[in-house]
Amino acid sequence: MDKVIVKKISRTGEEFEDVLESLYADGVFKEVKGKIIIKPNLCTIAAYESGIISDIKIVEGLIKYFKSKKINSEIIVIESDSFDRTSEEVFKKLGYYELQNKWGVKLINLTKEEYVSTIISDLPYELNLPKIFLKEYFFVSIANLKTHDYQKITCVFKNQFGCIPDRLKERYHPYLDEVLYALDRFIQPNLCIVDGRIALEGSGPVDGEPLETGIMVIGEKSIAVDTTCAKIMGFNPKEVPYLKHAFKKDKYDYENIKIIGEDLKLSFKFIPKKLYIGIRLKIWITRSSVAITNFLKKLSFNLLCFGIIHTISRIPNYIKKQMAR
Repeated sequence: MDKVIVKKISRTGEEFEDVLESLYADGVFKEVKGKIIIKPNLCTIAAYESGIISDIKIVEGLIKYFKSKKINSEIIVIESDSFDRTSEEVFKKLGYYELQNKWGVKLINLTKEEYVSTIISDLPYELNLPKIFLKEYFFVSIANLKTHDYQKITCVFKNQFGCIPDRLKERYHPYLDEVLYALDRFIQPNLCIVDGRIALEGSGPVDGEPLETGIMVIGEKSIAVDTTCAKIMGFNPKEVPYLKHAFKKDKYDYENIKIIGEDLKLSFKFIPKKLYIGIRLKIWITRSSVAITNFLKKLSFNLLCFGIIHTISRIPNYIKKQMAR
């Protein structure tokens, strides 16, 4: 049974160390090997009070705690570039260079690091993955509790989307279910922290409205943490697209989660139902058009190489394979 902590935390975050102490007592940090990699949510340049990005005080509190326990691992804070800003700009404007100087941590822009490309089933593009995760590590994902126009919620799974080194990540958006699942399998966090003290409701993940809930959701398994977050926010986990995909892939029983602490049920505002349906329809149309284009390319190739009869004989199997997906 997966355990998830749901705890009331003040705006100052002073109770956060108590949570870390309880995790230490449970032996969570005994698994620390190799580099400690911390991925906060730095999806844009904004104030923490907006509910959009991670609170640097929580990141610093985690670093300070690791240092106090004499855990002799290099600590790295990571982020990647996006179409409208670089990681260096984010680090500078949000105070992470001061954090680097104070605690001796390393800041890494994943867009400038080496990566490997892998083929993912159902994804028409190769997925680029940072090589830093090929070595031994202890990965902490610090996410926010937010709504998301495409996926209903964005928590730990979506925070890992920022680990993709590509600057232009938009091509992956119609395939978030598959991409987020693949990322979580490749770089599963050892510790998941969702800071919902100031959450975001409405048209997330950037254009929503801040909502003060005063909670943190913490656990070792990302699927359990995100499922718990969905329930807290008032969403049925089976109706969150990427969670539905993960449940099916892992045959995961999302009812088999033990909540430690607050058993909260809130009701986050979301975009109008018709707008959400329209967005999902647009995603379906995009995926279908890409699939048709790829089919026509393969058809042309087969006609050229193997002739009409052989190509026609292969079409039913191709269609059956696509339907199975």
